[in-house]
Amino acid sequence: MVLGECLSGCSPFFLSKGVAVAKFIKKWRGACKGEIHATEYEPGNECPPELESAAAEMGAIEGSEAPVKKAAAVATAATKAAK
Repeated sequence: MVLGECLSGCSPFFLSKGVAVAKFIKKWRGACKGEIHATEYEPGNECPPELESAAAEMGAIEGSEAPVKKAAAVATAATKAAK
């Protein structure tokens, strides 16, 4: 295990070797647990695990869908189901 730390200095978290860490694909701001101010992350920065779900929801990390694309896919599926 490797001990890592959030870029803004929030509490340490453990990373297993070989486990993929999500990276930002666009500029994003987020505050780690216990932080008062948000940190600005650049594309290519690693995403702290505690921010992953929020960043993924906004389409800011690798492998996540942008909210507009996700909404369009849901609407298309609903239209097909209604037929």
